[in-house]
Amino acid sequence: MKYRTIEGQGEGNIRILDERFDGVAISIGRVAIVPIDDSDEATLKYNYDILDNPNGIELNEEFESMLGDIVIKILDTKLEEDPKSLRFTDSAD
Repeated sequence: MKYRTIEGQGEGNIRILDERFDGVAISIGRVAIVPIDDSDEATLKYNYDILDNPNGIELNEEFESMLGDIVIKILDTKLEEDPKSLRFTDSAD
């Protein structure tokens, strides 16, 4: 899973460099970690927009899974490097 931040557009805007989805650019919006009722587990929910899909690649479940992994990696990095930059709320709305 290779990607890079799109220069000059902030860390939520990335271009995928992975062979399967090479060139697809996305903007990741709001990210929420939503607890699952009666469980110690949670679900990751996020919004995103496709900024560019230059090769007309089909964005399927494999893409969604990879994107989820990228969102988790970005969150992990932010928690390590600059946790105060993250805002937490009690709502996924």
